[in-house]
Formats: sequence, C-alpha cells, structure tokens
Amino acid sequence: EFSFPQSVVSSGNPYYRITSVCELKGEIYIGGKFIGGSVQNETNNFFKYNKSLGQWESVSNNIKTRNDGINRMVILNDTLYAAGNFSKAGGTTVSNIAKFDGSNWDFLGSNNLNEGSNGEINALEIINNTLYVAGNFTEVAGQYTGSIARWKSNEGWGGIGGPFSSGETKYLKAYGNDLVAVGKTATGDSTVRVFKGGLWYLPSLNTPALQNTNELPEPLVINNKLFLYGPFSENSTNFDLVYLNQSNWIQSYIELPSNINFVSYGEDAIAFGDFN
Repeated sequence: EFSFPQSVVSSGNPYYRITSVCELKGEIYIGGKFIGGSVQNETNNFFKYNKSLGQWESVSNNIKTRNDGINRMVILNDTLYAAGNFSKAGGTTVSNIAKFDGSNWDFLGSNNLNEGSNGEINALEIINNTLYVAGNFTEVAGQYTGSIARWKSNEGWGGIGGPFSSGETKYLKAYGNDLVAVGKTATGDSTVRVFKGGLWYLPSLNTPALQNTNELPEPLVINNKLFLYGPFSENSTNFDLVYLNQSNWIQSYIELPSNINFVSYGEDAIAFGDFN
C-alpha cells in the first residue's frame, strides 16, 4: 500500500523539482534543484523524512542555493554523496559535490583548496566502491580530468580519460563492471561510450537520431541488457527505446511517456518523472 506524506515545497516556488532520493542509516533523504527559475534568498535543497510526524523536514546543515541545486545523490559506505551546482554544504565551502555522514557535510579532496569540480556535476555512479562523477567540467581538485572523474576514499581524485573531447557528459550508468557514459563532443554531437578494462570504446556506430536534437539519450540497464531512451525518430518512425545487440542498436516497441527518468532497481529499472 502506498502512502503520500506531506509534499515538499521550497518557498512555494513552482520551479523547484525533486531530483534524487536516498536512504542513509535508515533515514530517507531527498535532494532537489531549481529548474528554469530562482529565489531571492538562499533556499534549502535537502530534506529528511520524519517518520514519527509523517512529514518532510529541512535538515539544519543544508545545501542552499538561489538557483540550481542538487542533481544526483548516491550512498557509498554509509556516506551520502550529493552533487550538482552549489558552493556550500552546511557551513562548508565546496565545489559542486559534498559528502554527508548523517550529521555533517565535508568536501571531497585533500584540502579545501583542492576539492570538487570547476563546473556543474550532472551524474554520479558507483562501481566496485569507486565513485564516478560526470558533468560540465574540465578539472577536479585542481587537476585536468575532462568531463568524467573518479573518487576513491583511500586514493582521492583521478581521471579516467575524457571520451568526449572536452564536451559535456550528461549521464553515467553501471553496466556490470563497466561504465556507460553519454555526452556531447566538442562539436555538440551526442555520443555513447563504454569504459571497459581501462579503455573507452564506441559500442555501436548506428545510434538512431533523437526527436529533440538538443537532448541526449539516457542509458538504462535491464536484466544486464543496455538500453537507451530517446525518444528517437528514424525513417519517419518514432520510437522510445533501443537496446544493444552485439554492435547494433535495435528498436524496442515499448512505448513510454515523455518527461521520464530512470533509476536502477536490482536487475530492473524504475521510471519516474512529470507524467501521468
């Protein structure tokens, strides 16, 4: 049975959107951002569910912004990692990414002068206790990485090679032990790459055209099969999903609503977004 607790509204702003949900040490947290709008004063983007009262509460040590905010949150080793476009987490100065232990925030880096990224972070993904980040940046912790980097708590930050020639990376997705990245080349073209065995490779040369050329296809993995959500248009035919079969993208006949996002759930994928 589903229950519908008190909704989260940030200063009544219609541009505020919830972007991520995480469970940390038995507590439920949500993160959000402002899309296409802003507020006059810095406003909270991080909330915790109070089970006894049945309502959402603003966390005292918060990530506050006038616009933008949190794009993605993940849990690794009993620590919550939040990333997006923000410069403070609680009272700590950060650069678009921070970690939260349930009480306090901290930066990711060797010191407060060598931490975070020099641009917005769009995506987070975890593979084998390594945190991967991607976005519209070129440096992390003062070192050149391109638009994708990795973080290990015992090693710090490092790069894995930039597959998009200094273009933006929009999505990351774990594909077994491999990492799928979707981004833009320096010329603005969308492309898909897979990081496997320390090298980036192009899984297919025939990615279909998107209906909206300003968007990027979102990767998802279902039953160990790699899909892309468009929607796409090819030979006067519109379709939503393709899946990778050897080195070819094959059209799927599953129909999906627009304004949809995905999150992995075991071997399945959960769809959510602004649709009915």
